[in-house]
Amino acid sequence: MYAPKILAGIPELVEYYTKDLARLRLIARDAAVAKLWIRSRHGTWRFFLVTPSALVEIDREGRSVLS
Repeated sequence: MYAPKILAGIPELVEYYTKDLARLRLIARDAAVAKLWIRSRHGTWRFFLVTPSALVEIDREGRSVLS
């Protein structure tokens, strides 16, 4: 999905994607992994691992990114 502010911090992204994250957390509760991918209109990508209690930024290989 497109992100209106691709460089937004995780708290702002959690607020913006509240409904989407709630649905993904249903999957994360029962499955091993749920991921959220967001893209700017200019082609910049960010990737996140969605867990029942957190949103963690990851790189393309799935490694945690310190933000």
